[in-house]
Amino acid sequence: MPRYINYAEFINTGDFPVAPVQPYEYVPIYNGINDLLISDRTIIFTGLPDGLMINNPEGNTAPFDQVFLDLNGVDDFITLSGNGNNWSGASLPDTTDIQCSYTSGGFWAMGWNTREGPLYIINTGSGNADSSILDIQFVEPESALIEPTTFNAGEVSPIYLIPGAFYTFNGDSSNITVPIQFNQTRNASWYLTQVTRAGASSYGTLSISGVAFTGGAYQTVTIPSKTAGVQQTYNIKWLNGQLTLTSGAGQMVPDPFASFAYSNGNSWNSTVPNEIMSSYTVLSSNAGNSGTAAIQIDNAQQFSDLIPPIRKVHVLFGTGI
Repeated sequence: MPRYINYAEFINTGDFPVAPVQPYEYVPIYNGINDLLISDRTIIFTGLPDGLMINNPEGNTAPFDQVFLDLNGVDDFITLSGNGNNWSGASLPDTTDIQCSYTSGGFWAMGWNTREGPLYIINTGSGNADSSILDIQFVEPESALIEPTTFNAGEVSPIYLIPGAFYTFNGDSSNITVPIQFNQTRNASWYLTQVTRAGASSYGTLSISGVAFTGGAYQTVTIPSKTAGVQQTYNIKWLNGQLTLTSGAGQMVPDPFASFAYSNGNSWNSTVPNEIMSSYTVLSSNAGNSGTAAIQIDNAQQFSDLIPPIRKVHVLFGTGI
């Protein structure tokens, strides 16, 4: 059956002879509509004064500057404000700050801060610096950072590198004859490992090969010859199906984040803009001053499926259509 709402449930009503274009110019229903069903999305307004009618929705609210994140393990939602590729907000009151940014490592990351330490990455996402935050699909990093591992000449078993790890090839590591592989076993946005060459002598090049998640031929990167007494660090990363090599540390934990937090259970479900829900069809507008008007919500999604901040409808009232 339809949802009936008396005009007295509205606050700060006012008249709008010109269709507003921003959310703050709309008048929200005082009580959230939690019981609107897919089977009957009709809302009937009663007690309308003469001359006050429901107008067709017009205008738009772009660009949005606030989103809601739905994360597992977090009650309700997280609110982020910002624009472009830098968003921030608070989730658990007085305990956690959230930041979502495009990083120097070439991917998006979502991190949190316990107010007693630095931001820790909890989810990563593929995208460019100019991507919309709504287009980013976030996933939890694959595995925990492990203790650094050192390899020396004379290794007899193939060496398989994993993301999030720190490796040192010590001594005459150019004499390692077993394969060294860094295979992309998961289609993750963050897939990077760090390799350091150390030792007092000069050594030749070191090759590392791997296969992309999508398959294909082996790809190989070559770490340059090492100078005597100089320690060299490289980041090896899968990015857009390509195995890449960059010199120097720094991208393992990209700015503005300090470290990774794994297996925390705060996986991402969805990102929703804080936009007005104003898509409706006017069934009757009170044009004859009957005191009633009716609309039908175009969105067929059941309100109870929506996160609380957007479980509401904004209706445009005015003096004419």
